[in-house]
Amino acid sequence: ATLRAQVLLSTQAANGITVYPHDRSVTVRRHAFVSNGSVAVVGLGAMGGPIAGHLAAAGLGPMLVDLDPNVVGRYAAAGGIAADLTDLHQADVVLVTVPSDADVRAVCLDGGLAVGLSGGSVLCIASSVLPDSCAQIAAAASSAHVLDTALTGGVRAAEAGTVNLLVGGPAEALDRARWALEPWTATIHHLG
Repeated sequence: ATLRAQVLLSTQAANGITVYPHDRSVTVRRHAFVSNGSVAVVGLGAMGGPIAGHLAAAGLGPMLVDLDPNVVGRYAAAGGIAADLTDLHQADVVLVTVPSDADVRAVCLDGGLAVGLSGGSVLCIASSVLPDSCAQIAAAASSAHVLDTALTGGVRAAEAGTVNLLVGGPAEALDRARWALEPWTATIHHLG
């Protein structure tokens, strides 16, 4: 059944599902949560594609960036929005799910994504990267927040929307991004 999250004075919905008060509510199938704005997914491969699909199914209309226009078209037809990196500068949450550390650096540093994000945006690096890469990207993203969001559970979990997420970075940044993480995760663990 479809649930409608409502902003409550407390952070507990009447049905016991935690909601995080933000600007507007969104109707979703599996989760009750409140949307804070726009979300984007960079990299629509084995992990990013299913994540984008869950965001679209939740009615969040994710902006989609990938090198393969056919993949972008497939997820756009399911409720996403085809975009390029420059379109993402005003996004509230950007998930980077590209294959390698070099790809993350190319998108975030060489491609200018980290520098171009607006103040208050949250950049979630959900790829396998070196710790130094996250630190360099965070330094370049002076007006945005950066979270290291390690995905566990593999492709099956991504497809099922049951990824276990291990998050490094500021708690307030995680709180700002949580609405965009919940539609495709089973648990979110903040590790500091």
